[in-house]
Amino acid sequence: MLKICKSLFTSWNHADIKYCHWKSNEHLLEGLMGLTDLDVFVSPEDRERAQAELVQCGYLNFKPQKGSQYPLVEEWLGFDYDTGRLVHIHLHYQIITGTKHSKEYVFPLEELIISTRVLDTTYDVYIASPEVEIIILYSRIVLKAKDKKAIKINGDYQKEIDYLKPRLNWQILENHCNRFFESSAEDILNAIRADALSEAELFKLYQNVKKWLKPYKKFSTLKANWRYRYFRLRSIKNAVFAKRLHRHYIMRKTLPERGLSICFLGADGSGKSTVSIDICKWLNWKVEANRFYLGSGDHYNGLLKKILSFGLSKASMNQAPAPKKEAGDGESDVKQKETAKKAKKNPIKAILKIGFGTLQSLYFRNIAVRSLKELKKAKKYINKGAIALFDRFPQNQFQGLYDGLKIASRYPNTKNVFIKCNRRSEEKAITKAQNYQPDVIFKLLLPPEESIRRKPDHTMEEVRPKAEITQKLVFERSVVYEIDATQPYDDEILEIKRLIWKAISNHDN
Repeated sequence: MLKICKSLFTSWNHADIKYCHWKSNEHLLEGLMGLTDLDVFVSPEDRERAQAELVQCGYLNFKPQKGSQYPLVEEWLGFDYDTGRLVHIHLHYQIITGTKHSKEYVFPLEELIISTRVLDTTYDVYIASPEVEIIILYSRIVLKAKDKKAIKINGDYQKEIDYLKPRLNWQILENHCNRFFESSAEDILNAIRADALSEAELFKLYQNVKKWLKPYKKFSTLKANWRYRYFRLRSIKNAVFAKRLHRHYIMRKTLPERGLSICFLGADGSGKSTVSIDICKWLNWKVEANRFYLGSGDHYNGLLKKILSFGLSKASMNQAPAPKKEAGDGESDVKQKETAKKAKKNPIKAILKIGFGTLQSLYFRNIAVRSLKELKKAKKYINKGAIALFDRFPQNQFQGLYDGLKIASRYPNTKNVFIKCNRRSEEKAITKAQNYQPDVIFKLLLPPEESIRRKPDHTMEEVRPKAEITQKLVFERSVVYEIDATQPYDDEILEIKRLIWKAISNHDN
């Protein structure tokens, strides 16, 4: 059981708050370990006190995505400091069920579920009595089914049934059934007693449950089915567009107001991409977050990059090795100079050189422009309450490397009109990018020696300046954290998770 869960339920018990974990108690431990959701009902009269204790224990109230917003149901997330796990609590002030995206039925069980709740002494958490929970479970099974005449009990539901049946007090269950189902009580009891139910028997059970809950139905079955189809098609469309058109839609929970931007910087081998991917997966369990790659490395495989790589490889293959200078060979220097002069006079090579420079400048310009476009997309995404994770960030403090100005560094005195134009575009894009400085920046610090050990294809001349620049870069509008990237990865990622949750908590306030 995670500490953050223990602290919450202990505080609720001490404050005598009327609450109950009302479903799926078969895997209560998984919920208390942050592996699945916790579905908790709190008496409406204790709503404010329960919320105050949640805040006191470090939980944050998140906004549910469209299609998962239900009246009197809240989404709370907590962070366990020791393990770095997130905890998700569905907080109910009424117990609802029904078609996905609608939940058109309300169970009239608020008073009963609190008055009959039992304390799970293993975890000191109040849970629904087996008799109430099994009535809710069978009702949920038949009401959530899309085809009411072909209802099936899947493996997860069967596990819960097998967990509850040995714990039932059949006399108490019979009393509950007589109270709620009246003339249909015996049919309900027989259904629960049965080892297996046919589709016809499950359909009959659905009709009895539907009759019981008819006065508590919020809207029609037609509207519920329409909402289900609408949100299902919407989610499919969003998934396809996100993959094919690289658009970013809100498909998980968000911060109530504006979201956050978080950036990872570091020299080669520091693990920027690995960390950003793992942090994105960690958040995406429940929170809307996306990675935005702002560099020119392996994650950016544009056509120009392939053409330039091909050109460089051909040039290196065709380049003749320099003649060795023997002792007493006084003519070798003269021959080399003559060869160089001939190369300069070669018009084809000159044209190829100009063409290569133009294409290279266009490539660098495209990287800067693309990064600016990604930052603009990220801003819209953040304004919806999501978290944007930047792998690298364009900077104008150091030229020539580290996502800085490349064209001005490589062609400072060029007369090529196209290169000049691309240089201006690059400078303009990187300057504008500074208006989108991240809220939080993590500098992953790595010594050059360790960088080369992790990236053997690099040289000390390449990695040393990047290691120095990582510490020297200044971001006036960002909260900057320096992370030791040489520590064990599990310790590093846990440290980053703690700081991100701190940023989310402070931002929310």
